[in-house]
Amino acid sequence: MSTLRRTVWILMAALMLLGPVGPAVSAEAAISVCEKALIYCMSAPGHNLPWDIVECISGYAFCREYILPLLDGK
Repeated sequence: MSTLRRTVWILMAALMLLGPVGPAVSAEAAISVCEKALIYCMSAPGHNLPWDIVECISGYAFCREYILPLLDGK
C-alpha cells in the first residue's frame, strides 16, 4: 500500500509541476529551450523512476534560473 501511495504522490507532484508546461506543448513556437529539454527528459525511455523525475525537474529549474537569462541577453 505504501508503494501505491508513494506513486500517487509522485504523479501528483509531477502533474502540478508540469501543468504550466502543458499549454506550451501545443504551441511549438512558445516553447523555450528549458521546456523542450524537460519534455525530452520526461519522455526519454527509462526515465520513469522517482529519482529520474526529480532529476528532470531539477534540471528544468537550473535551466530556468541560469541558462535562460544567458540566452535572453543575446
